[in-house]
Amino acid sequence: MFHSTQPDVFTAMAIPAFADRAINIGDSVTLNGRSAKSNGLGFVEKQARANIDRFIAEYGDYRFHPSLPAGVAAAANMIPDAVLLAADLFPEVYAGTDFDYGAMWAYICRLGFMSHGDVLARRAELQRAHDFSLTRFLGLSMVHQAAVVRRKLLNAATPLGSLANGVPDSIDDFVAVLQRDRAAAV
Repeated sequence: MFHSTQPDVFTAMAIPAFADRAINIGDSVTLNGRSAKSNGLGFVEKQARANIDRFIAEYGDYRFHPSLPAGVAAAANMIPDAVLLAADLFPEVYAGTDFDYGAMWAYICRLGFMSHGDVLARRAELQRAHDFSLTRFLGLSMVHQAAVVRRKLLNAATPLGSLANGVPDSIDDFVAVLQRDRAAAV
C-alpha cells in the first residue's frame, strides 16, 4: 500500500494524485508524533538512531530507488526513496518536476545521516548515480545551516506559554492549551 519504508512521507507525496483540489487555510497543521521509541525521533536525536537501524533491518532485502547510490547508508536513502517512488507511481502529478538531488543531499546532511565530508568524498559516486551539482549542494547546505541557526534563535526567543510546564497527555488537551495561549496573545 505504501510502497516504501516511509509511509508518512510516501502518503504525503501520493495524496495529490487522489485530491481534486487543495485548500490553503493560512496556518500550518502539521504535527510530528515523536516518542523515545519512534523513528521520527531518530531524525532529531542521535541516540534514537538504533531504532532506525532496527526498523530498516525489518525490511530485509528492500531495494531503494535505482537513482539512489547503493553504497550510502540506508538511513540516508529512506526519505528520498519515498519521494522518488511516489513521483514514479504518479507521473500525472509529478511529470516534468525534476528531483533536486543537490537539495536532497543538503537535507540529508542537515538530518545528520551523512556529513558534508562524506558527500564530498562520494561526489564521483553520486554523480554516476544521478545528476549532482557540487555548487548547488554547497549553496543549499549553507541555507540549511542558516535555518538551523535561525530555529535555535527562535526557540530561545519564543516563549512556550502554557507548554513551558510540560506537554499535555492528549491531543484534545494540547489543542485547548494552544487555543488559550492564542486567545491570551490577542
